[in-house]
Amino acid sequence: MGYRRYKPNDKDLIFAEYFNDEISVRRNGGIPTDVTFDKGVAEFNGGSSLINFDHKLYGNQSLSIRIRFKKDSLSAIGYLFDFRSSGGTLGSGFAYIAATTGVLVKQLGSAEYLNGVLDASPTIVVDTWYDYVITGATYKTGTGANPFIVGTYRVVNSNWFDGGISLIEIYNRALTAEEVSNLYNSSRYKVPQLNTATLSQILDVSARSGVVRNKFSGDTIGGNLVPEVVNTSMAVHKEGSIRTMLFDGNSSKVDAGSYYDLTGDITVLAWVKPRSYGEGGAFSSYMLSNLQLVLGMQESNTRYFFVSAGLITFAYSAAGSVTINEYQLLIITRTASGIANFYIDGENNGTVDQSSGTPVAGTENIHIGNRFTATESFDGLISEVKVLSGLMTAQEISRYYSSTRHLYK
Repeated sequence: MGYRRYKPNDKDLIFAEYFNDEISVRRNGGIPTDVTFDKGVAEFNGGSSLINFDHKLYGNQSLSIRIRFKKDSLSAIGYLFDFRSSGGTLGSGFAYIAATTGVLVKQLGSAEYLNGVLDASPTIVVDTWYDYVITGATYKTGTGANPFIVGTYRVVNSNWFDGGISLIEIYNRALTAEEVSNLYNSSRYKVPQLNTATLSQILDVSARSGVVRNKFSGDTIGGNLVPEVVNTSMAVHKEGSIRTMLFDGNSSKVDAGSYYDLTGDITVLAWVKPRSYGEGGAFSSYMLSNLQLVLGMQESNTRYFFVSAGLITFAYSAAGSVTINEYQLLIITRTASGIANFYIDGENNGTVDQSSGTPVAGTENIHIGNRFTATESFDGLISEVKVLSGLMTAQEISRYYSSTRHLYK
């Protein structure tokens, strides 16, 4: 019998908040105070931010609570949530992060998990995203108004949380270790289906498995066999929960072969984290190239460029759009006639419908992080590079960003 991945059913989930924006939080019974919302993350300022929810839990049923968060500092205690009421009968159940040590402290609950792993003394560091689960918690809310609070110590509103929270889920029973692990692993790698009636993946290069590879190696695409990639001086780097490709800005490159000419309607996707503007001249730091199609960086205007017929006709992201030492999701849609549109972190960026030149078939193999001669080296991290035949819609682009941003942001 094959192994069956098991996760809790939807009926087990009795409360969920994904912090898409203030409107969605209010529709879910939340009343935010001094909380900012940015692309699915609620940001708490550590001094006055909180969200009151009117969701009530009565009795002592065994629950599981899951929260995904990032802490900005450890200078003071920071409460993640508190079920106790400020009026009426007190409830029970809370969790906070201890000052200095970063140890997570809970009231009630039989087990704790950090990033899908059972942990008797979970401890965190700042500026890193964590998935924290408490199971077997006999929590109950008080009888006062808005008894479930996020971001502060409820009884006297102190010990404020500073950082981001992107998910809270409450389940009506104690989840098993397998369920917690599968929830975490599913949230790490589950992405929207990219093969649709109008889209077909033709390249997917990443180091997610610990070894750089093209997902389609060994397959036939466009009548051509997809070869194994050839790695030159690129290191696999683990950052948080993901393994990514580290390019040295000198000789690193990944050769994916020449099985597809990259003409026609295409969409290019890449999660990138540049450390500098890399190697080369005014137009340098190639992230994807077959010498005719090139995605790279222009240092003088701190922006990305894209061409379809060599370095002649350029499409650009907005000036100042490159962010050094931070991940960005780059998506470029390019028609068969060369009309290109940039999207960064799910949103249109730069002038719409720019010409990138009439697409020309590649004159070098497809390379990641450089060109064939290793003279336009990218310096930094590239987590994944995908090329699709077809044009993603703005809605599909936004959905893809929303489903993957927690790995990088």
